[in-house]
Amino acid sequence: MSQQEFLPYAENMEDYSAKLRATQNDSQAPQFFRLTARLPEKGNTDTILAATRRSWVVIKTYAEGGENAIHAHPNDEHTFVVLQGRADFIGPNEERRSCEKYEGVIMPAGTYYRFESIGDEPLVMIRMGFVIDPEQDPLGRVKADGSDFDAYTTENKSDTLVLSETAIFP
Repeated sequence: MSQQEFLPYAENMEDYSAKLRATQNDSQAPQFFRLTARLPEKGNTDTILAATRRSWVVIKTYAEGGENAIHAHPNDEHTFVVLQGRADFIGPNEERRSCEKYEGVIMPAGTYYRFESIGDEPLVMIRMGFVIDPEQDPLGRVKADGSDFDAYTTENKSDTLVLSETAIFP
């Protein structure tokens, strides 16, 4: 598979938002997508595969780590499904639940959580988001104190991305 066949990943929240808007399709036509991604040796990627005004599908890859700071999405209910690797989902009181390949979790809007890769191979997940109010920011995320929180910061343990030259999913 050539590099040209991979959709571009988001480089920061502004880029993620722009890619989401560019991908959104208000028509009634179905959108088809392929679950494929270059795997990171370090860091993580978020690649938007398809989107409508009220929902979107992202393939997420992690070399290690995860979303390491407790946060919530007030305007977005979403589902994670693990496709490769293992992830621990951690609640605000440090309660944990592991998900392995083909297991997942649904997060109601406003649920505080974080997750981390716990396997010995890169973590690959599908994230399907469903906006509550399409007139509000679908990508909003907040810290436990209610303040805005950017996923692409060192506070969230975001790391410099290094993509593998050869490893791809699947």
